[in-house]
Amino acid sequence: MSVLGIISETCQVVMPRLWPLTALDRQLAKSVGDGPALPPIFIVGPPRTGTTILYQRLLTHFRFTYPSNVDAALFSLPCMAHAISRSFKDRERSHGDSSDFGYVPGLWGASEAGPLMRYFLDDERRVTSFGQAVRHMSAASGLPYLCKNTVNAVRLPTIFEALPDAWVVRTHRDRETTARSILKMRRSVGSEQDWAGVRPDGSESVSAAAPIEQTRWQYDAVQSQIDRDLAAAGRTAFDVQYEEFIADPPAMLQGLASAYANDTGIVVGQSGIPIPDMMKKPG
Repeated sequence: MSVLGIISETCQVVMPRLWPLTALDRQLAKSVGDGPALPPIFIVGPPRTGTTILYQRLLTHFRFTYPSNVDAALFSLPCMAHAISRSFKDRERSHGDSSDFGYVPGLWGASEAGPLMRYFLDDERRVTSFGQAVRHMSAASGLPYLCKNTVNAVRLPTIFEALPDAWVVRTHRDRETTARSILKMRRSVGSEQDWAGVRPDGSESVSAAAPIEQTRWQYDAVQSQIDRDLAAAGRTAFDVQYEEFIADPPAMLQGLASAYANDTGIVVGQSGIPIPDMMKKPG
């Protein structure tokens, strides 16, 4: 296990017990100034549909604040973690194209922030605090908050409760290619029989099905749940087709930034790193 992995596992046990610091962090979260609200962006979609590479490329070519692996480890203290990591994250120039099934290495690597999302969004008592923390981090950095987590595909109602102006980016990829890529991810963590990634409601209906049928169902169920939750909230998402993104990154990334500006009135700054004309397809 890596040093970061050991730290992460230790923090899983220690962080929820640091209640005096947690209380102080909540007070920090409430101390948002009177500046303009910067709607946060949440990237969601089925596993293996390009959420991570989109996340990395947006952070490389545009100016956002985001949860790093350090922020994820210090998950119960998001405002303090952000204060510690912000200056280091500002030095990160490129977030690269490589990842290990969604994990981007490095202390300041772009994180899915699973522990942070579970701690706040899976406990109704902390949902409001999550919204306040995101507002604080965005105000402190002067940048919109960007986050990618595929499990957030089944948390959209909670995200909208915490952050009513949250802006959603949803990824798509060829269904069969995605299903087979999820099988590859399953094999990497155990076997094809072991579930991997977000588990939508109703998964018990395919518990006896062949693994490939389960992963096809998983793709369809995640997209259907996103559709239902967006419709229930009267919202839409910016849709990213993975194959089109890989073939023409400038068009997709600039189109996303333009759509965000049109919807929110916020123009996202660019990093100055040129966007490549094409990108290599991950597995």
